[in-house]
Amino acid sequence: MNNPAEPKPHVNTALFLCSGNFYRSRFAEELFNALATSHGIPWEADSAGLGLNPNNKGTVSSLVLDRLESLNIKPLQAKRFPRPAESSDLASAEVIIAMSRDEHYGLMCNIFPTFVFRTKFWDVGDTDKMVSAEAFAAMERQVGGLTEELQKGETDRVRTD
Repeated sequence: MNNPAEPKPHVNTALFLCSGNFYRSRFAEELFNALATSHGIPWEADSAGLGLNPNNKGTVSSLVLDRLESLNIKPLQAKRFPRPAESSDLASAEVIIAMSRDEHYGLMCNIFPTFVFRTKFWDVGDTDKMVSAEAFAAMERQVGGLTEELQKGETDRVRTD
């Protein structure tokens, strides 16, 4: 039985960032958490947005929910509304990944300049730049590779403190 007085073991965090925290970062978060659990690695993902879109309908894109269902992944955060990234999110993450260098490098420089050097930028475009099937395939490949690196302890973690 767990003793509530004992501190919880530290769980490393991967933070996924996109523009609206409605599509790409939410999918990466859910996929990462499912893979981390199935591989037994002490990591968890979170996600946030760098420029929330007030026109998004609902909590998460139906494209994400459909793709997760096709992968037999039950989303853990489907009821959470998109949320903006905060400095504390970036400060506490061991790994920070922004979904698109083209879309997010400038935003990171403007909003969180001290965290740009700690951010890995992928090349997964939003729905107006990349069809969802291609985006999901890219995210599945990259999230899968990241979890394999973490499981082997081979990641070039960027935490400097």
